[in-house]
Amino acid sequence: MVGAGFLMLLLAAWSSLTVIRERVGAGRRLLAALVPALVLPYVANTTGWLFTEMGRQPWIVFGLQKTAAGVSPAVSVGELLVTLVGFTLIYGVLMAADIYLLKKYAMAGLPVEAPTTPDTAAVAAKA
Repeated sequence: MVGAGFLMLLLAAWSSLTVIRERVGAGRRLLAALVPALVLPYVANTTGWLFTEMGRQPWIVFGLQKTAAGVSPAVSVGELLVTLVGFTLIYGVLMAADIYLLKKYAMAGLPVEAPTTPDTAAVAAKA
């Protein structure tokens, strides 16, 4: 999580420096590095959650209640399975929507705008 965060920070600083120098199109290595960097927030989120939960074991509430004492006799295996499958389906649908939207907007690209000159800007202002 920390490594992915620092990598995102480094890429943001590199990108900012490139924009300040007005050399966005010339930085091929930066542009090539930004494409696989799309997965960094997901990696940071997942690893952060995973390590937090691993570090918590064997406690539910650190120092007060162990996980063995947190088992509920009122919840059946079937209810647990339905909940697990439900959450998995919900997150699967959200992941599919996320991938669809990322692909849709990546394939569309940036809108192409006509460059404005002083003459065209004056004509547009009068209209």
